[in-house]
Amino acid sequence: MTDVRAAPFIRDGAAARWLVAAIANMLNTEGGFMRLMRTMRTVLEHLGGLWALFMLAAKSRFRMNNAYWKWRRETAFGSDPARWPSRHERRKAMLAYGRWVHRMKRSMK
Repeated sequence: MTDVRAAPFIRDGAAARWLVAAIANMLNTEGGFMRLMRTMRTVLEHLGGLWALFMLAAKSRFRMNNAYWKWRRETAFGSDPARWPSRHERRKAMLAYGRWVHRMKRSMK
């Protein structure tokens, strides 16, 4: 019978070895430590931005068509949906807003 508790690459530690090797390779290059720190800061900022957006949506009880969200959309993108940026660009802008909210809340502490 096969052990289904963990995938073989996790059981063998291959994923951990790959991650350690990738970090070691990054650290061995010129300016690698700073690059690693920037990457980690970027990941943490994205997660913080997603959390800030989630909390904002939770505060509005996930009602995305209420007056606040309509005002927010019109302020950010204009009132004419035909002139809005692409869906991808709108998502990037929303995540940038979430990251900004996260940074502002973090700086207030």
